[in-house]
Amino acid sequence: MISTPTRRPRTPNAANSGSAILSDILERASLQYDAMISTPTSRRPRSPNAANNGAAILRDILEHVSLLKLLGFMFALFSLAMVATLIAMPDYEPHINFIRNRHAGSGGGASAGTDSRYLGTSALTRRSIRGLPNDSSDRQRDANGNVMDLLTIRYTPAVFPIVVPPSTWPVPRIDLNDGHRTYPSQSSEYEYIIHPGDDDYKMTVPRFWTRPLHNQSLMERDLAMKIGTCTSPGEGGNHGGRGKGCPPDERTIFVALASYRDYQCRETLDSIFARAKHPERIRVAVVDQRDPEDVSCVVPIKPCNRDGNQAVCKHGNQIETYEMDRNYAVGPTFARHIAYRYYRGEYYAMQVDAQTTFVQDWDENIISQHEATGNEMAVLSHLPMDIAGSIDAKTGRALEMERTVMCETHYISDNYLENELWILKEDVSRERGPILQPFWSAAFSFARGHFAINVPYDQYMSFLFSEEEISIALRGFSVGYDYYAPSSNVCFHTYAKGENEKVRKAVPLFWENEEKYGDDVDNARTRVKCMIGLSPEKNVHVWNHVGRELYGLGGARKVTKFFELYGIDPVNKVHEHNLCDFVDNGMMHDMFRQHLRADGMGIDYGLIDYRFKDPRRNNSHNSVNEEKFGSEVEDEQRN
Repeated sequence: MISTPTRRPRTPNAANSGSAILSDILERASLQYDAMISTPTSRRPRSPNAANNGAAILRDILEHVSLLKLLGFMFALFSLAMVATLIAMPDYEPHINFIRNRHAGSGGGASAGTDSRYLGTSALTRRSIRGLPNDSSDRQRDANGNVMDLLTIRYTPAVFPIVVPPSTWPVPRIDLNDGHRTYPSQSSEYEYIIHPGDDDYKMTVPRFWTRPLHNQSLMERDLAMKIGTCTSPGEGGNHGGRGKGCPPDERTIFVALASYRDYQCRETLDSIFARAKHPERIRVAVVDQRDPEDVSCVVPIKPCNRDGNQAVCKHGNQIETYEMDRNYAVGPTFARHIAYRYYRGEYYAMQVDAQTTFVQDWDENIISQHEATGNEMAVLSHLPMDIAGSIDAKTGRALEMERTVMCETHYISDNYLENELWILKEDVSRERGPILQPFWSAAFSFARGHFAINVPYDQYMSFLFSEEEISIALRGFSVGYDYYAPSSNVCFHTYAKGENEKVRKAVPLFWENEEKYGDDVDNARTRVKCMIGLSPEKNVHVWNHVGRELYGLGGARKVTKFFELYGIDPVNKVHEHNLCDFVDNGMMHDMFRQHLRADGMGIDYGLIDYRFKDPRRNNSHNSVNEEKFGSEVEDEQRN
């Protein structure tokens, strides 16, 4: 039998009363422990007497020391520990980094002392980075008052109004080169990040021009109009902030161009400048991932003294190049992330692949298409048609009139959505202008400059290829952007087919580094799917939240609306087929465009009550377009 413990009388003093309560708790625990060890068991504690002695010592302490004094003593110890920590870490800012857990077991479990629910083979780790410059730029605030973390993973939320940083034209060069070039004089233009596949490799990259400006809501038009530079200054000598007052032929264009060991990169550069009507307004950021023996994107095809009209010779000051050793390449998403960091307030932002050829006066054409939408939040995007026979060699004009629309998707084995390719129907007239579509393509994208700010490429998507398109599509939708298929072709791709098959298939692929850095792909994919709402069934604790402030969803729209509109069930991983029946004939465009906001700030989907259902549910899936584009799909996956 367990004897009844004798209660000690409590004193009216609050502190002593607290001590007595704690003492009673310890005494009860001691008695229960004595009773437990009196029962035979094979799982008996090793040192019960030590436990009793410890409890007795604590009781004696509590009888002589008031609770307030004890708390004061504990607070003093805590304060001393914090001071010691700060003294030991004067030269770095804490950084939360998404890195591989090198101590994980072969089975993918977490290392000892860690919570496997959170980690798997990846760790959300606080690192101390030594040897970084300790000048005032390390803790600068951006134009919105946000403390910019030295490694640009987290921004401390600002209490100041959102403002647009100052911008000018031409943009002063940043000149970074994989962390090995001499640092530029404007130290505030660069910062350090940790390579997503090698946590021992510290990279120097440009700072983002500003954090996202949407502030988890639909961006106000007045704010949007402050973004965008002109080639000539307005009243007061300012190049930026003129909005629609900037003439279309003076609006600047930022181009993000990522290349992996691609010989056509410099040809793409030449095409961008040589066939633009106003090349003086273009600025290109090239991320050139290559071996020393590979052809450089910025080495002219001919010496400049023989042909000074080449882009690199004539417009060299408008080309920023980030040269990366190809051994550190982890896929196009990371390269494009770095390219987006070069954006500095241009009026438009465009993204293209390294094997792209433009038509004559493409810049004037695509700007007029964007203006035709009447939508400030319009993003023109599609997969360009094949180059073979598509451009008149003499005039540079487009001969191919067919164009693609991003209107179909499907689930694949890893339970994420991958785009399918489709040609617009003949009955959709080109005079109709760009038409609305559900999805976005990484092969060609043209939008207002604030798209590059509000939907920056995710830094932590190593070796994720198809995921980039659905990630940008959902993030952009949630911020308030709308996707359109261009009404005419302004560029074409060189695919590995026909006369170009041999040379294109000889181009190396970034997958050659997958064995070195690809051990964390599954965790990276889970993170992306959860962050954009494609895996709502997963517990919030099973995925890594690093970078969510920069690369997560916006607050203008809920992605559940996107799923409802287009017949996608992210929980059961199924979707309605034949969505192109609703899109490529202009039906979606005609139905949704009437809800464009009066100020042009995007489609108001709150006014749209529609759910797509497969009109041919009992018929076989139409694969005509898929067969026609089979080789394009394969080549796009390769590069």
